[in-house]
Amino acid sequence: SSRARRKEFWKREVWREVLNFRQRIRQTDYNLLFDLQANFKSGLINWCVKSPNKIGFGLSTASEKPNLLFTNQRFN
Repeated sequence: SSRARRKEFWKREVWREVLNFRQRIRQTDYNLLFDLQANFKSGLINWCVKSPNKIGFGLSTASEKPNLLFTNQRFN
């Protein structure tokens, strides 16, 4: 679970898993990505995905504002 991982954030095994996940997710090019969570964690996953169109919530509707950094088309 992500809660358990937060406690182990600095362990080498956790970083290996994170880098492995990033490498696997970047193996595919996606035409479109929808972020329906609009939180920071989903934004980090968006950042890893190769897609020219990353759609998410706008400033007034995003649950966590840093998420706006990871989308390029936003709707309120």
